[in-house]
Amino acid sequence: MDYTNLYAGLSFGLLNPKKSTAARFTTLDDAIANADEVTDLVLQRKGLSVFPAEILEMPNLNYLYLNGNQLSALPDELGRLTKLEHLFAAENKIAYLPPQLGDLKALEELDLSYNQLSELPDEIGELSRLKFLKVNDNNLTALPQTIMKLQNLVELDVSNNAGLLKLPQAINLLENLETLIVDETTVFPIPFSPANPRLEIIYK
Repeated sequence: MDYTNLYAGLSFGLLNPKKSTAARFTTLDDAIANADEVTDLVLQRKGLSVFPAEILEMPNLNYLYLNGNQLSALPDELGRLTKLEHLFAAENKIAYLPPQLGDLKALEELDLSYNQLSELPDEIGELSRLKFLKVNDNNLTALPQTIMKLQNLVELDVSNNAGLLKLPQAINLLENLETLIVDETTVFPIPFSPANPRLEIIYK
């Protein structure tokens, strides 16, 4: 599936198509040659099996699109991308997230769907600006309690994780959560009293 048009039409996507094409690159070689200028880097379906280290040398990177590759991990140095706000790495083979993920203080949007994650690092709770989190279609068995710290989270998709049978009490503490996407068999914490009365639960 080509996610380019799909995500452009979803509420989850914050991609602004009006951004200047001068800062938007779709090949790694061109981006490397203009490292200080790159704000948007689109490397979908490039056959990448290793995260290119050159990306870490792009200090103004705001939007990174890596969907549809063969990546098995994100690097420990990922936290160097201090201006990164949007990270799409869906449809890879990612089984490992470094604790340094929590250093991405500007991150607002994180898509790790359709990967092979069995856990999320506790440091994900340090992403204080995060609004959209997609971890559906992985191998998760639990969510970290630190998820309660994601007080700006608006949308959370945890569907299609066969081992994730029960949501943690921390779900009740997400004051701005408006959309929660889960499986029909998901067990909610008892008591289930979400902080946001406008919360919509979508079952898949």
